[in-house]
Amino acid sequence: MKTLRILGKERILLPLENVVLLEAKNNYTMIHADDGSSFLSSRNLGMFEQKIPEFLRLNKTYLINQNFVQKIENKIIHLKNGFSIAPSRRRKNEVLSNLNSFLY
Repeated sequence: MKTLRILGKERILLPLENVVLLEAKNNYTMIHADDGSSFLSSRNLGMFEQKIPEFLRLNKTYLINQNFVQKIENKIIHLKNGFSIAPSRRRKNEVLSNLNSFLY
């Protein structure tokens, strides 16, 4: 089982299968788990993008776990935790293509 090591105030090991999405917060990253908890990491989103290639970068703010995609509606990605995120114009075609092949 792959885990995500979160460096911040406390050191936490979180299984990747429990991570819904990662959200950029300036030079930090907010990690949202499937149980509703969130953790702030001192690492930036680009570092996580390199370390977790199975997650999908939607735009400059979000990196998502494709396993938590509930549906795609009007080019908006709806996640099982209630987040709804639009991919950037530059990434839209690539993101939607990857998600459609992953989901169907």
